Amino acid sequence: MLNVALGLEHEAIAAYQIGAESKLLKPEVLKVAVAFQGHHKGHRDALAATVKKLGGTPVEAKAIADYAKALNAGALKDQAGVVGLAIKLELGPPTPIWASSRPSKTRPWPRSPAASPPTRPCTGPP
Repeated sequence: MLNVALGLEHEAIAAYQIGAESKLLKPEVLKVAVAFQGHHKGHRDALAATVKKLGGTPVEAKAIADYAKALNAGALKDQAGVVGLAIKLELGPPTPIWASSRPSKTRPWPRSPAASPPTRPCTGPP
């Protein structure tokens, strides 16, 4: 499971790199994208270290071209498209490049916290 999460971090890092190199982002938006990419790099490093600590081999990142193809980066034409892709990746399920690592129908991806219904505070038994 940690390697699945690590693979998703690799994908996010690549997506932000593709967006940054697209020349479609205004400077203030590019600054935010690079900051988000930095957060994903921190997650990647922590996950890779944990996998190693547990005796495993961290999954390697794919080539940037593989991510670009899976993310349909060639279709990005403007800043709104790049930002939309970032939102989709941050809130939605992973793209097909990691499809083999996805949980089954009986173990679906959890919904994003923003899309989840509100929960009641934990105050003891109902």
